[in-house]
Amino acid sequence: MTMDRQGHIDLAFVAPDEKRKGIATLLYQAIEMEAHRQGYGKLTTEASLLAKPFFLRQGWEVNKANLVRKGNVSLANFLMSKTLLGSTK
Repeated sequence: MTMDRQGHIDLAFVAPDEKRKGIATLLYQAIEMEAHRQGYGKLTTEASLLAKPFFLRQGWEVNKANLVRKGNVSLANFLMSKTLLGSTK
């Protein structure tokens, strides 16, 4: 899981054999703590269909559904955000 200087989370993946062990939650908590430390007011991501429920459980909201075309394949993703209370950026 990565976060850029604008508070955009990307690469939120857990190896298939490690799913359902709380790893994504621990990674996300570390990212959100760092976002608070940096003073970010908002986090954003483009969540896959599989990642969307995880972000919803963390208090995120869906801002827009997207359909991304890669050649002949269409993939759904969701622009999501979370406002961080007490932050300044």
